[in-house]
Amino acid sequence: QTAFSVILPLVTYINKALHANSLQISLAFSGYYFTMLFTSVGFGILSDRIGRKKTIVFSLFGLFVCSILCFSTNNMNFFIFRSLTGVFDNLISLSQAYMADITPLKERPRYLAQLESVVNITQCVGPLIAAILSKIHLYVPLWTASGLYLASFFYAIFFLPESVRSVIEKKKLMATFDLIEREQKSDSATLLDYEESKQIREAFMKQLRKEEIERRAAAKLRFNYLMVIALIGEFCNKWLFGIFDSIVSLYGADHFALDAFTYSMMSCVGSLMNVFQTGWLYNFLIKKDFSIPTITSWGGIVYAVAMILCVGTNKPMFIVGGVLIIVAYAFAAPTAPSIFSAESNELTQGKAMVMILYGGQSAQILVPLILNNIYPIDNKMPFLVSLIPCAVLTISMVICNYLPGGRLAGQVSLADSTEFALQTKMANMDITDEKSSKKYDA
Repeated sequence: QTAFSVILPLVTYINKALHANSLQISLAFSGYYFTMLFTSVGFGILSDRIGRKKTIVFSLFGLFVCSILCFSTNNMNFFIFRSLTGVFDNLISLSQAYMADITPLKERPRYLAQLESVVNITQCVGPLIAAILSKIHLYVPLWTASGLYLASFFYAIFFLPESVRSVIEKKKLMATFDLIEREQKSDSATLLDYEESKQIREAFMKQLRKEEIERRAAAKLRFNYLMVIALIGEFCNKWLFGIFDSIVSLYGADHFALDAFTYSMMSCVGSLMNVFQTGWLYNFLIKKDFSIPTITSWGGIVYAVAMILCVGTNKPMFIVGGVLIIVAYAFAAPTAPSIFSAESNELTQGKAMVMILYGGQSAQILVPLILNNIYPIDNKMPFLVSLIPCAVLTISMVICNYLPGGRLAGQVSLADSTEFALQTKMANMDITDEKSSKKYDA
């Protein structure tokens, strides 16, 4: 993720160095997110079946190879290889599924927020590295990012344990059969015994595969209104955050001569504040009985303030507005993963985390395509148009907070929260009836 954060702030500046026009710049962003969205479901299903570790290792290898291919002196080649990189970049959703595998449901929002905090640290360190190394040459940060992908690839191979329980159990069974075979060979077992053992193993594995297929066919991800609201919130959040990646750098360069170093430092400061938000503040607010939808609605308000500041007349106001976009993002970032994780189980975690990408990545595809083409007509219009998703994010989360189960969304499943509410209501009715009965007897 650090490697991704090193490259992202420089995409606009690399395109400008390659003499790309506004459409080509928008395609460099949209192409990446489109290919990511196109392959995301496949990676999610694959990780549920073969395990998170193998899928993560495969993703990291693809990212390393494609990041090397991005070194180009032609903007069309850069666009093609940058888009190809997106095919393998499903690490955040895979990491969220991995975290969901190894944490209890009640504690999951806290751990997912901490995972987001780690991502924010990388988004702080990455732009800082990009800002410093871009002073040497614009392509030096790209070499650094490729090295980080390679280091992560080897770390995942040798140190990352598997998290999917069914894959772990299957691996243990295979190890047991292998041990039995070795013992039979060392004990000079007859050929008949060896063949019989082999047939038992094949029959057992065939039955295991059949049961696994049936279990996965029955494990369907069932949508409810909380998940739909979470997807709407994720779309709005990624749309608004996407403005920082695609529009803020262009507007700053055109109006205030904003360079790559200053832009990267804005990203670094905002991400540093995100670390505080997701690492401590988010968990503190939940412990103080603030609901996840309430916290998310604050993000919409901060986004609206940021949009207004960005169209201000001076550079300091613009810089504050740009940093506030990143600050607002952290209020809403853990929401969709928490809700989808609470509404899914072990067999659908990977698919659930990837489904979030449909909400987020569709926004990240549309933002450059729409706003970068509005920008030449009126530079301020992208910020003003984006006040609409600010309002949608805030209103949808306020509504969610008052729906059945919405208050506990992301902390327990909708089924559990409504069942608890029903039990509480029935218990209160019993107490009321008991008091009435006593009063009548008196």
